[in-house]
Amino acid sequence: MGNNPFLGSLESEIEFTKFTRKKNYHSFGIHYQIQTRYNKLEEASYYHLKGKWQEIKAGWQHGFTTLYEGLSAWTLLYTYGRPNYKITLYLKEDLLVNNAPDAQTGISIQIPISK
Repeated sequence: MGNNPFLGSLESEIEFTKFTRKKNYHSFGIHYQIQTRYNKLEEASYYHLKGKWQEIKAGWQHGFTTLYEGLSAWTLLYTYGRPNYKITLYLKEDLLVNNAPDAQTGISIQIPISK
């Protein structure tokens, strides 16, 4: 996928959890992830794209150029948990690339098989 001989990643999360009287809980969290670039920075000048691709800021050409930049993403999480299941909702924004900046949302439902 890339030619950088070293890929590094760092993740951090802060979470606040509030338990109810029935031992259910509400959890709010912020997650940050950063990763090194996929391709060697000194090779960024090896290609030349013609046209107004810098003004467009979308499409395959933008995704290609971001392989020479570090990746980072912020995620907001909300979890409602009970002893027999938990539901998590999240909103993720990859501001510094991840092939093209965009927002992602999702839901996770976890049910334990045994206690």
